[in-house]
Amino acid sequence: MKYPKFIGKFHVRNCSFKNILKMLTNRNIKGAFGYKYGGDEVEDIENIKKKKFEELMKRIKERELKAKYPSKPIYSDADNFYDIINRYEFVIVDFYADWCYPCHMLSPIIEDLAKEYAGKVVFVKVNVDENQPLALKYNIMGVPTLVFLKNGREIDRVVGYAPKDYLKMKIERYIY
Repeated sequence: MKYPKFIGKFHVRNCSFKNILKMLTNRNIKGAFGYKYGGDEVEDIENIKKKKFEELMKRIKERELKAKYPSKPIYSDADNFYDIINRYEFVIVDFYADWCYPCHMLSPIIEDLAKEYAGKVVFVKVNVDENQPLALKYNIMGVPTLVFLKNGREIDRVVGYAPKDYLKMKIERYIY
């Protein structure tokens, strides 16, 4: 026979009278009365605390990750290019030239996207006139060219000027 949850002023889990007496005689108050002050409510509070702590830790990790990722494009040359693409998981390389008008049109879009996707994507700008070996390695035939790299490997590219919405669509395809 099961007894009700409340006996006297103590909260008791559903169990037989024999088990209640056994727990009381063994002075196992925790087992007899659920938890320190009363069973399921305290366990629910502990679960809520645990979830809140996990959410807080997740937010802290995201902030730390954003702090490590730059919010502006990085200007690179052959000396530090490979360090950058190996350090970050998702990198978009903008191969540009100073004399290129579409490159100048794309530059503010790249800066806006770098701010918007800080913590998720790193934008790198490489001048093809000053870094011809990199341009040859990535087979750059026209500027501007955006090369999407994930874990150091090319996954996509956009040649020529592209509007911000199109670039956002491309980026979100590979982030999520």
